[in-house]
Amino acid sequence: MFNADGSAKFFNIVAGSEIIGRYEPVIDSLKLSNRSLNRTYSANHIIAETNVVVPEEAKLKAGTDIKLKPNFTAYDGSHFNALIDVSVLSFKRYYYLKDHLGSIRATVDQNGEVVSYDDYDPWGMQLEGRSDNLADAYDKLKFTSKERDVETGLDYFGARYYDSRIGR
Repeated sequence: MFNADGSAKFFNIVAGSEIIGRYEPVIDSLKLSNRSLNRTYSANHIIAETNVVVPEEAKLKAGTDIKLKPNFTAYDGSHFNALIDVSVLSFKRYYYLKDHLGSIRATVDQNGEVVSYDDYDPWGMQLEGRSDNLADAYDKLKFTSKERDVETGLDYFGARYYDSRIGR
């Protein structure tokens, strides 16, 4: 998959005819402002601007530099890690963990860290409070590994679209 300017958005990892994961280019520059950090953030350059707070646990992984500007706050007792890691500079590798129907239940990175997870009811509806995208991972493939249209919320099953809310 490519962006309009011709740069790579991601590459699928295929085993036979099944997509088992993907490669994604790393974000070059990430600016964080007016937000609460609660997961792992990766980019070549990271700048934490105004009103950035770490209430519990967060990690910043950068390829070259991390800049923490005024009003960056890590609460007492929180776990905050900032590290420079050369492996961040190129592509990230993600793997899909599927159930017996082929539904992607979790996505893990090359280090085995969970970056997103989903739970579904028997008709494919995502269960509220039991799904999360922790690292902004590209995750259009959902129930039975079919592509979910983000605008309509429908799954594309070849010739027809499927609405998991009504099971049709």
